[in-house]
Amino acid sequence: MTMPISMATQVTCVVLGAGEYPDPHPRLPRHHLLIAADGGLDHARAAGLRPDVVIGDFDSAAGPIPSASDAEPAETIALPAQKDDTDMLSALKIGWERGMRTFHIYGGLGGRPDHSLANIQLTALLSRHGGIGFLHGDGTVVTAITDGSLRFPGHPCPEPSVISVLCHSDSATGVTEKGLAYRLDDATMSNTIPNGVSNEFVDGVPSYVAVLDGTLVVTFPEGTPIPHAVTSHQSSGGLGAIDRVVSAAVNDGPRSTAAHPVVLYCHRPCSTCDKARAWLDDNAIAYREIEIALHNPDAERLGMWLDLSGLPIRRLFNTSGRLYRSHNISSRLDGMSRDEALAVLASDGMMVRRPVLEYADGVLIGFKPKEWRDALLSYRRGIRV
Repeated sequence: MTMPISMATQVTCVVLGAGEYPDPHPRLPRHHLLIAADGGLDHARAAGLRPDVVIGDFDSAAGPIPSASDAEPAETIALPAQKDDTDMLSALKIGWERGMRTFHIYGGLGGRPDHSLANIQLTALLSRHGGIGFLHGDGTVVTAITDGSLRFPGHPCPEPSVISVLCHSDSATGVTEKGLAYRLDDATMSNTIPNGVSNEFVDGVPSYVAVLDGTLVVTFPEGTPIPHAVTSHQSSGGLGAIDRVVSAAVNDGPRSTAAHPVVLYCHRPCSTCDKARAWLDDNAIAYREIEIALHNPDAERLGMWLDLSGLPIRRLFNTSGRLYRSHNISSRLDGMSRDEALAVLASDGMMVRRPVLEYADGVLIGFKPKEWRDALLSYRRGIRV
């Protein structure tokens, strides 16, 4: 039998997003970790709050990004714009990694409906891992509970105060609602039938929403006491590593770069590639990453790199690589024509010097920070030096 787990004693993580905020600005609990996700940094400054962590690609932040030169710098994690995870999910991953299991998220509702829906999904993600998240915005609080219950204390309800309970998982069984205007006992709900909309709190009466198996999304008015959450769903694993790339599933192919102005050809075990990747991430430059050992460039692309770089063809070879030495390329290269040398390079991605960075105006072969900084000036967003 799984024992219920109370989240009442958990340290709280407060995440500030870029959406709509209640007025006045949020009051922080006594013990908390404060994370600003991208444009949430502007809201933090407006409220006189100093985040512990600032994370995002900073495409919606209007003010300057914190740097090491600040009097009390926040920990700043710059992400590329093109990646699978939203900045909000990245913020939750940071909080979870640091032991947080209760999250209050401001600026996650209102504005674009796709952003609101995505953030509601994240409350379900937290609940399925044994945590809980409360989205605040647009006069509403949204949360999710998996295999557990939410207990609301009795509170004044001078006007109709609506609570809605919707199924997020394919189905939810053992759904119970007590202490509300309409009682529900051991019901089964589906995520295609919105039959849990518009129940009401009763003035001064404690209430209870529970689900035996499944995930419920629950909405209630801002100002309602935050419910005490109990779940039998054990806290399991993490939310995953911070995402910095677009997954291969959404790529058109290794040679399609129309939607990605900066493309990094690299090899994961290569330490120089690690430095190049870190430099791009630190400077919030969006890029698409291609594993050169799996998607070796063809002779046409290699010829383009040669022409754009203005380098001698020898500089395109990975001269410290095993293939270069085992094929005795050093002594053979002078006797090769351009086409012959390009054919050798195209035969295996490990023949090619790395990293290679394609961008709209040219190509960079190898990693030299000053050279990359000068070339990519127009791509920078909030460089930290």
